[in-house]
Amino acid sequence: MEEQAKFPELPSVEKIKKLIAEYEIADLKKVSFNKLSVQLRKLKWIPILTAKLNKGYHIERARINETDEIFYSETDISYRNDYENIKTYGRANMKHQSLFYGAIESDVIKHPRLINLLETSQIFRNLDKVKVDKADFVMTIGKWRIKENIEVAEMVFNKESIKNSKDVEKSFNYHLGNLTKEHPENLEQFRLILEFFSNQYAKKNIDKIEEI
Repeated sequence: MEEQAKFPELPSVEKIKKLIAEYEIADLKKVSFNKLSVQLRKLKWIPILTAKLNKGYHIERARINETDEIFYSETDISYRNDYENIKTYGRANMKHQSLFYGAIESDVIKHPRLINLLETSQIFRNLDKVKVDKADFVMTIGKWRIKENIEVAEMVFNKESIKNSKDVEKSFNYHLGNLTKEHPENLEQFRLILEFFSNQYAKKNIDKIEEI
């Protein structure tokens, strides 16, 4: 008896490439979130790869201080709760949604606060446009210790990230090996989808991300 396909509704490689191409040429400033969601749902299946952050590990989170602003408590530097003021999209959050953005040590960057600096500071995002004498700001760092193991999604199929980080390369090879073993008939389709989402999370132009 012939074995049935595990993912019969998964689009063909050609269809997935077409959907991704349509997204990449679209002017995201003019595309509504609902329309974008409908387009992405045509993928039918989106694989989520995960990793584990172990108990005892540390996550660092940064907040930029406004002029004369001082943070006094954990609440001040934890995730935002002024939901009505979150009016743009972030790497992982929607409008009016708060998430805990933080950084961990990697093989490339040993001090997570450097990653926080690059992610939160408009000055460091736009070094080519900022005058040196105007590059003055204060940033507050908080350090959280993980009390229980946490399972998190991994976006490790971006080619530049694989090339630049041994940690990412190791995770990529691990997940690719599992997909090759468990889903060889859909490997190329899943690889395209994973690469697409990894590329979105790896974008350097944060301002453009916040507009979608």
